[in-house]
Amino acid sequence: MSIVAERGRTLAGSNNPVLQMLAWSDVDLEEIGPETTISEIGDWAVFRTKLKLINRGLDLPWQELKRSVSQSRIPSGMIDRALKLYRPRSAEWKGSDLIDTHLACLAPYCDITFVDKRTHEALQLARKKIDKFDAILRRTEKAKNTRVIIEQLRKQ
Repeated sequence: MSIVAERGRTLAGSNNPVLQMLAWSDVDLEEIGPETTISEIGDWAVFRTKLKLINRGLDLPWQELKRSVSQSRIPSGMIDRALKLYRPRSAEWKGSDLIDTHLACLAPYCDITFVDKRTHEALQLARKKIDKFDAILRRTEKAKNTRVIIEQLRKQ
């Protein structure tokens, strides 16, 4: 909370709070074009925060790493983005969407991944629409509860 408070004070005294926020997010002004959305900038900021955490152990040159590694080069990043694009919209946010997003991001590394119906539909749509998506995603099945998962696994 102390970091948030400090940043709030910094923004309050800044001549250009937007530029300050972009700097904290490691988004360079040159990266933003006329078609760039606020959502994309937010995605970059979240991804770069994760990348910074990973880089603590790697200690690679930050500017080169930031330039060469994008979310689209990491399977879990591709899946996360695909679910944002293709998951059917609903009137309310379901808590299971977050859990299923995390589970789906593990799909490239598992023999089988069980997700809910909406997430499964989104993944199937992404398989059709995103080039090379099918190559990273292994078997995914829909299951409405753990009983269905246990039955499926017993059949294996």
